[in-house]
This record gives sequence, structure tokens and C-alpha cells, in this order.
Amino acid sequence: RFIYSYVFNVSRISHVNVENCEFYGGSGSAFINEGVLTITDSTFKNILSEAVILNHATVNVHDSIFDSLTSAPSMGLAISNYGTATIKNSIFKDSTIYGEERVYGLLYNKGYMAVESCIFDSNTAVFVLYPIGTANIYNVGELNATYNVFIKNNEFDINEVHGDDDHKYIDVYNDRAGSAFIDFNWWD
Repeated sequence: RFIYSYVFNVSRISHVNVENCEFYGGSGSAFINEGVLTITDSTFKNILSEAVILNHATVNVHDSIFDSLTSAPSMGLAISNYGTATIKNSIFKDSTIYGEERVYGLLYNKGYMAVESCIFDSNTAVFVLYPIGTANIYNVGELNATYNVFIKNNEFDINEVHGDDDHKYIDVYNDRAGSAFIDFNWWD
């Protein structure tokens, strides 16, 4: 169990496996990855961050929990991906993501990301200026999202000056630059 205030840097030539670890409290990124990082059966809870995992190479996350995360404006509160990310059988819950111009979600993808059999439960997007984005998945790259469950997610517009027609909130936001395959998901 780690209460961290430092970052694990994974270099280009490294292969790192993290299994059965708990990361509680702290602020900032837990991992900055430029190698191959695999995280299995781990928990990240009560963290204030811009991106818990910042990936520039290859990250695999399996059977892990991201719980009660909070952000200042960020791109990918749980995972910010600029490389290749595979996320399976993981839970993202009870987190709050703030955004000024947009809310970029728990998962932000500008590379290739596969999200399979994950649960997104009770996450909130807080819009400061414009109600565009998501609390869950924001895609600018190539996304494959299948067999996921989205339940009790919501939005909150601080300004409350925008009419209902201005709201562009969804669980998966695909930017014009992105391409997405989204199939066999379930929404409550």
C-alpha cells in the first residue's frame, strides 16, 4: 500500500509490472510511462491529479479500480494516453473531473485505446465555461470501446447559463479528429 507524493517514471527501455498494489491519497501522477507498463489487480483511490497514469508508449491495465479521483482541469484523470493503451475489466467510480473549456474525462486518448468490459459508475463532469465533454472517455485518437457499463454518471454546469441545447455531454465523447468503434456497451 502506497501513500505517494512522488512519481514512478518508466523509461523507454523498461518493462514494469505492477500487481496487487494500492495507491491512496497524494497528488500528481503515479506513473509517467515511456516504456511498457502493465498494471494488474491494483487500486488507485482518493487521488488529486491531472493524470494518475500518463502514457507515452504502451500501458496495459487489467482488473484494477480507480475510485474517488479528483482533478483540476486535466486531460485523462485516470489515464492520459498518447501511445497505446489496453484497459480491461476495470472499474472507474465516484470521481469528479473539472474542465474550463472542456471536460476531458477519466480516460483521454490521443493514440490508440482499447477499453473492454469496464464499469463507469457515478462519475461527474463539472463544466466551468462550456458544457462540452465527458466524465468518462474523451477520444481524439483511435478508440475501441466494447462490453462496457455506464451507470449513474452525470454533469454539473457551474455557470448554469447555458441552455439545454448547449449541453454536449455524453459518456463517450469522440472529437472530430478521432475515430471510434463503440459496440456492445450498456447504459443505465
